[in-house]
Amino acid sequence: MASNNPRNISRVENDKTQGWFVRMRLDGKGYAKMFSDKKYGGKKKAKAVALDHRDMLLEQKVAEKTAKKAEKTAKKADEKKATPAKAPARRGRPAKKVTEVEKTIKKVAKTKAEAPQTRRRGRPRKTGEDSEEMRGISRIDSANTHGWFVRVYRNKKTHSKLFSDKKYGDNKGALQEAIAYRDQLVTDLESGKVPTGKARRGRPAKKASAAKPAKSTAKKSTSPQVASLDRRLVQSRNVYKVTFFLPAAAAPQAKTVNLVGDFNNWNKTADRMKKSRDGSFSIKMEIPAGKDYQFRYLIDGVTWENDWQADRYEFNGIDGDNSVLSLS
Repeated sequence: MASNNPRNISRVENDKTQGWFVRMRLDGKGYAKMFSDKKYGGKKKAKAVALDHRDMLLEQKVAEKTAKKAEKTAKKADEKKATPAKAPARRGRPAKKVTEVEKTIKKVAKTKAEAPQTRRRGRPRKTGEDSEEMRGISRIDSANTHGWFVRVYRNKKTHSKLFSDKKYGDNKGALQEAIAYRDQLVTDLESGKVPTGKARRGRPAKKASAAKPAKSTAKKSTSPQVASLDRRLVQSRNVYKVTFFLPAAAAPQAKTVNLVGDFNNWNKTADRMKKSRDGSFSIKMEIPAGKDYQFRYLIDGVTWENDWQADRYEFNGIDGDNSVLSLS
């Protein structure tokens, strides 16, 4: 009978797909399969089939692991039998005793020397002209946003902007605009010029005009432009005051956004973010210093979104990457 343990199984519900998603690692490779409600006659039946399939894979994985362990044990026994007996220590000076600490140091050094060089998960590293052309530019494809994200870090400040496919016609048009913006921004920063309104977050640059335009009667937005993950250390309590910010472009038409992460034990309803008039969401948190925290934004209780200015990203083993806030 299938176990109801939710490990390696998650629920997927979007406009096109409703069902259960099984995902795990087998023989060092990722394995995934979808069990849709429509195909298996309802949500409960699809879940039961997914659980049975998951348990079958786990049993297969345990059996293979046991077989490998037995094979390894037998091989060690054969090697031990084939090893000639050590010659007795010569008379005179006693043989040097190797301490456990020395054994551990030698073992770690040997493991590092023999271990293959591995790279972190993610997009393959680019080389040559392509790497220079795409420096500071990354692709974003989420449920609500598709485009190119420019982020340039200079003098302890991050300058960023999103170029969406929809606004600039298509993928190629948005990429061309992003590259041109990045090059101009780098030139301005290196020459010491203050970036234009496009280059920095916050108040837009003033445009010169011959005559003052008529005053608008419409209400101006009072929503502050905030840099996400802006942090300030309170030394007396050894905590950081951190501002989390999700721009309107990342969650258009969203009604609610909740901050979920290690600092609130991944409680999906504990910390609801405040919505501004421009459609962005923000929240200020006090978080203990000294470690790294993984987190994500939960939009309308359904869609997960990462922070566009996270310190880095780490694979969560289920459906993608988590954002990382480093306070160590």
